[in-house]
Amino acid sequence: MRFTATRTAYIKAPLRVVYSVLTGYRHFEAWVPDIVRSRLLAREGEIAIAELIVPPYGAEKLVLELVELPRSSVVFTQVDRLRRDGVFGRFDLAAADDAAGTMVTATLGMKLGLHRLVCRRRLRGILDQTLAALGDRAQRLLTSGLSDVPGQRAKILEINIAGDSVSVRMGGTTYELVPRGRGTHA
Repeated sequence: MRFTATRTAYIKAPLRVVYSVLTGYRHFEAWVPDIVRSRLLAREGEIAIAELIVPPYGAEKLVLELVELPRSSVVFTQVDRLRRDGVFGRFDLAAADDAAGTMVTATLGMKLGLHRLVCRRRLRGILDQTLAALGDRAQRLLTSGLSDVPGQRAKILEINIAGDSVSVRMGGTTYELVPRGRGTHA
């Protein structure tokens, strides 16, 4: 028997940032509750195969097929169980009315031998935790300007050129650059 739960949340981050977090399959352990390791196994166009290590739920390893509709949705199905059971679901994204945020509707389904009410409650809890963590991760990336890829430097968010001075905004800080010989340099 299959059980599903759906939750919708407002995330105070632009759609492009939320979508970037959702499709950063190599970094799910940084924000998805209970995932201790994740890795991208393969990608071809809008289809990705990712492996997730999730010890608390009895399945040490989940292999998911993720189908992306760019900046709109990510649909996933567990494929290491011959589709007879396992997890499935989707994340649907839409720009919020205020244009500064994103509405995310998440659906999670499982085929389990648990009592229906217990299973639905657990699915809702997982979705609530996941949406909260997605919002936190998107907000951190947005306010820090940092890349979602470990080891990468902060992204340049804005460059302004006025005369011979340049200001660069990275990670929430603006740096004023002036030609050597003007201003103070160490």
